[in-house]
Amino acid sequence: MRETLDDYRRTPFVGKKPTALKRALHNRYTYAIEDFVVQFLRPMPSRTVNEVEIRALGMRRSGNHAILTWIMRSANACMPEADNIFLNNCKTIENAYRLQSDFRPPEYTDEEYQRIKARRNRSYLPTGLLLRSFEDYDTRAFLCVENRAFYGKSKNQIDLAIIRDPLNLFASRLKVGYIDSKSRLSLIDLYLDNVSVLEENSEILPVLYNQWLISKDYRMEALMKLSLSGIDIEDNRPASFGPGSSFDGRDSKLEKKALLKRWEYFCRDGWFKREILGNSTLMTITEKYFSEVLG
Repeated sequence: MRETLDDYRRTPFVGKKPTALKRALHNRYTYAIEDFVVQFLRPMPSRTVNEVEIRALGMRRSGNHAILTWIMRSANACMPEADNIFLNNCKTIENAYRLQSDFRPPEYTDEEYQRIKARRNRSYLPTGLLLRSFEDYDTRAFLCVENRAFYGKSKNQIDLAIIRDPLNLFASRLKVGYIDSKSRLSLIDLYLDNVSVLEENSEILPVLYNQWLISKDYRMEALMKLSLSGIDIEDNRPASFGPGSSFDGRDSKLEKKALLKRWEYFCRDGWFKREILGNSTLMTITEKYFSEVLG
């Protein structure tokens, strides 16, 4: 019986580490020098660079990559001639073009990587959709002021947060051992912080994963709010970014009803039963916004 959160911890996968030379040439100090020089050589133009810019916040296992790849499919369909770019798992404040060019994530195709690399040094090439994801940050860190010169001006700029019901979110995280985050908040407090975007006065647009999963009308409405033309292209395969489904792996077909019932796998686990099912605040949120998982 697992009684503490640490009982679910798994040894994290560690990819290939950069060489000592690469770390010496690409770090916060060399980047600071680079930014100082480049601001004079390539100042940000007054013209619009990005047609649509979307920054997406979401806790890991919230369905982030499913929704983000869906957004990219819609952008590619409605802006087929444009360069549409997805920058995955970005760091706040940092230049995501630069980090993902210098330390290439394995998921990018050669074509995607070349588009990113071409924009690394502020070339300000015209871009249709610039989509950036931020995982496991609290809303305060997500909304911190960043250097606009990294990306150029955008015609439409939207901040969104992807929210999944707490029962299935925590069940999915426990299944793969994701018990840490980039925030100083505990996992439950981080979730409550992210859920605060559901308040009417929030400056962050919420996208409810469960509703996105089961309702075509909800998806169409979301695309319109994201300044895309509303081309809804479904795909029931796990996204190419990330490890895939926590329960079924990467190559399995995803069943919508099963995705809403993942939490039942943990309903007898000590920590889950006490801290999630026994948490009145989380259960109130579930009943108010995600009643479909209880039905």
